[in-house]
Amino acid sequence: MDKVIFPIDKGQRYYKIHYQYLLDIFKYNKVNIELSSNDELDSVRFTINVDGKEVLVDFSDHTELYPKHKDYEYYFKFHWTEGLHERYSNVYPLGPVSFYDWQQYYQLLDEIKYKHGRLILNNQVPYAGALERRTKVQLMLKKQWEYRDNIEFRKIKQIDFWKRINICLVSVCVPGARNDMLDRGQVQYMAFGACTISPYLKTVLPYYQKLIPNRDYIKCEDDYSDLIERIEWARNNYEECILMGQRAKNKFLSYCSPTEIRRWIDKTINP
Repeated sequence: MDKVIFPIDKGQRYYKIHYQYLLDIFKYNKVNIELSSNDELDSVRFTINVDGKEVLVDFSDHTELYPKHKDYEYYFKFHWTEGLHERYSNVYPLGPVSFYDWQQYYQLLDEIKYKHGRLILNNQVPYAGALERRTKVQLMLKKQWEYRDNIEFRKIKQIDFWKRINICLVSVCVPGARNDMLDRGQVQYMAFGACTISPYLKTVLPYYQKLIPNRDYIKCEDDYSDLIERIEWARNNYEECILMGQRAKNKFLSYCSPTEIRRWIDKTINP
């Protein structure tokens, strides 16, 4: 990958979330970047030019493809779902947004160590498609009297959110737009080696990698009916939780780090 022509920030919707995430990956890898004002696709997709080849980037939370997806030889999709990529030879997974400041992430790796503490975390704001599910889970956890001194719901600063890993038992993750997607908070905790709980995750990572339930994270039922049981399992299985967090961290570093994402895009476009 020698040169990328990337859309300039003209106030596009979600630019500082999805556009910026990919742009920061190219910057971290010291790719030659040229900014262009030619970007008129729509609010959840944009195009980049990599070594003279047009590439469509789709950051929609949902699995539906752009109706003109067949017009593109290379289509990279955030939140791509297992079972679908086999049907589309030109669609490639990018996983979810994780970090923007990669230097900070690597510096914090030495400071943040998951040790199977006592704190149960659920620092998620109920909103939009996740309003009902996140509200339900918070009410469920609040009813557990024995958790009252060891559970946290409040929204906190990002770096404090990450550092909570040092004292947490497990992070209960209720996905956002879809109940089967790996979202930013969970992938960040996995990247630091924390043990997390969520329903089955269908998200496909770069290199077509998948997260394995009860190996990379603790799986609960889609309706969270066994959530308390799964938390109790975590409380009683120190070594398994430590290993689970470490496996998730290793998978992130192996397939979702900026070096690997850049390599994945380059390998796909320039086989």
